[in-house]
Amino acid sequence: MTETKDELLSDAKSQFILYWGDMGSQWSVNRSVAQIQALLFLSVKPMNAEQIVEELGIARSNALTFLKELISWKLIRRAPSHWPSLCRPARRCRVDPRQCW
Repeated sequence: MTETKDELLSDAKSQFILYWGDMGSQWSVNRSVAQIQALLFLSVKPMNAEQIVEELGIARSNALTFLKELISWKLIRRAPSHWPSLCRPARRCRVDPRQCW
């Protein structure tokens, strides 16, 4: 059975997120916090909390708490407000600042 390019990319994305979560737990970072960071790192566009919850299957309250934690560590930042169509559902957009790496 042959897999399409999209399926291969999706599998690679899922594996990266899971492995990053495993590495985070070895560094004494909550697994879900590390998985959120990995998801945002791979994301092309800013994601809001609802999208993160849907993608990772974690509770919304946990996602918001973990996002605040990542912001406090300066690993992510809020997306600028000129992306209103992306921010409306949850009003909390996040983006990974790739230029900091």
